[in-house]
Amino acid sequence: MEKQTATEVRQHLIEQLDWQVAERADQRVAAQLYVGEKADAVHPLDEAGLLDEFLALLTERGVMGFWKTYEISAHRYPRG
Repeated sequence: MEKQTATEVRQHLIEQLDWQVAERADQRVAAQLYVGEKADAVHPLDEAGLLDEFLALLTERGVMGFWKTYEISAHRYPRG
């Protein structure tokens, strides 16, 4: 395996590190599995536990509601 350049590392981090808000959708998932659709990923609930209290605070302060409606059309990251 080749060593990555600083630019490649930066690009990889940009592509891989992403905040996503998880939502439980048990009924929707069950319905999709019932009709034969495959699950693209399964994540145990304990993966989210690290930030639960922080996310609860953000929800309480209205930040999560804002994030759910906020759209970013494009990002330009500095190169170098």
